[in-house]
Amino acid sequence: MINSNEYDSQNSRLHFSHPLQFAILTIFIILIVTAEISFLIHTRKQATFFSSRTIMTITSEKLTKAPWKSIKIKQNDTLEKIFKQENLDHKTLYQLMSLTIAKPYLKNLQANHTLYLLVGHQGKLTKLVYGITPYKYLEIIKSKDLFKAQIIEQKLIKNIEEATIQINRTLSQAANQAGFTNSFINSLSKIFENKIDFSSQIKKGDRFKVIYEEYYANNKPIQKGDILAAQYTHKHHNYIAIRYGKTAKTANYYTPDGANLGRRFLRAPVKYTRISSPFNERRMHPILHIIRPHEGVDLAAPLGTPIHATSDGVIAFRSRNGGYGKVIVIKSGYKYSTLYAHMSRFSPQFHLGSHVKLGEVIGYVGQTGLATGPHVHYEFRINGVHYDPMKVKLPHAAPIPKSQRQDFKRYAHQMMALLNTK
Repeated sequence: MINSNEYDSQNSRLHFSHPLQFAILTIFIILIVTAEISFLIHTRKQATFFSSRTIMTITSEKLTKAPWKSIKIKQNDTLEKIFKQENLDHKTLYQLMSLTIAKPYLKNLQANHTLYLLVGHQGKLTKLVYGITPYKYLEIIKSKDLFKAQIIEQKLIKNIEEATIQINRTLSQAANQAGFTNSFINSLSKIFENKIDFSSQIKKGDRFKVIYEEYYANNKPIQKGDILAAQYTHKHHNYIAIRYGKTAKTANYYTPDGANLGRRFLRAPVKYTRISSPFNERRMHPILHIIRPHEGVDLAAPLGTPIHATSDGVIAFRSRNGGYGKVIVIKSGYKYSTLYAHMSRFSPQFHLGSHVKLGEVIGYVGQTGLATGPHVHYEFRINGVHYDPMKVKLPHAAPIPKSQRQDFKRYAHQMMALLNTK
């Protein structure tokens, strides 16, 4: 019978009977562990590399080199025209255009996009790749005698970026030099439009600090997302905006103390050429030729010009109404309502009871009802009383709700820390 204690002590004496043996054993163990760690790191790098290549991108070298044929789409190009140029048969064209997934894209090829073709030894198409966006493409592969199509979309990675724009001449010039598009600049200037007139007040030396979202595919920037926070320095005064909201639809820009930088109402619902008839409580009606109060303003604009909701609200009326022609009434809370008349047609997006956002298109300029020319008759009411839309003091947009103030303070503190970093 073996004594377990004796067995353990004997094993211990075998391992550590000499310091040199201990040192050799220690070195051996370290080498094994190091090799194992090295292997794991190498494997992890390979796995990461492989996963990033799992989705083939349309800019990969495989598609831009032989035997792939790369074709830059020109204005008015069609797949049929390209097939004729490449001597591809009409039967294959018919098969591709019969694919439900592929048809919408192949039927409407977009100029400046790229089409990649892989042709076999007998001059038969075996693969087709069409770039829809920088991160989304159509792939068609021939399997036996059939073609199969799929849309492959690469997952975008969102990063939070920051940038400083120093103005020497104009905002657009400074922003373009910093790599920003005009669309991004318009979004940036719109945030502060109630504080600064960028057409006249902007000065050399003014500065923007911007925190924004940038989307990447294959480590390349693809598109910019929302502006999360911005600071505009003008004459040593800082204007700060922080984007906040529980959802994308409810998000607005606020000052650090929670005041809303947005507008609750637009002054006018349409880009008009002139005021053809102002607000007038004793106006002579141009058609009826009687004294009748004109409880709104007539804003002349070309037929079909989009009419925008001047505030958030609910459509309370949407129909024809006598001399008003086609009319929409929007209720904005319990106190305010706006009326839009003489429309040529309503926007199909909204109906009676629909919720609309400030700026959304609700209809189009016309001259239905009693109207001498294309215009929108616009009324602004407070508690049912008509006011001149061009002169009434417009209410401020709502501040941060009380229930969200603590959460907003925490978030605003984080954004301020990013804005204050040099």
